Amino acid sequence: MTGEQATSLVTFLLAAAQDAPRSAPEAARPRRVLFDNAGRSGSDVFSRSCGPCHRVLSHQRGALGAGIAGPNLSALFSDYYPRRLQGRERWTERDLNEWVAYPRRIKRQSLMRPVTLTAAEFSELIGILRSHADSDGQLE
Repeated sequence: MTGEQATSLVTFLLAAAQDAPRSAPEAARPRRVLFDNAGRSGSDVFSRSCGPCHRVLSHQRGALGAGIAGPNLSALFSDYYPRRLQGRERWTERDLNEWVAYPRRIKRQSLMRPVTLTAAEFSELIGILRSHADSDGQLE
């Protein structure tokens, strides 16, 4: 999908959410989420280690990261996120740990540099990435 196509799709979805009939049940109406802290740098592990290249939206911390070089990591562990490169399966914590430690081992042409995280930092990162999903990885 090109950038122009993605912009058109997002514009369409936002317009549809705005025009949803008020009589529709709350669960059936599209949701539009806005964060007033978008792009702010935080002291959390995502902002420090991932945010320069990536973005993520979370219920607990709002919008984190300001980067556009890497993909948006919102809903990474859900059915809605694009599948992993190898095996075309959903992302898992183990996959992410391997990817972060050495991305070029998994995808030779990756531009991402290895990121060294302590166990505590990785646990915090998982918490941030899962903060919008239930135990099955589904969006709340």
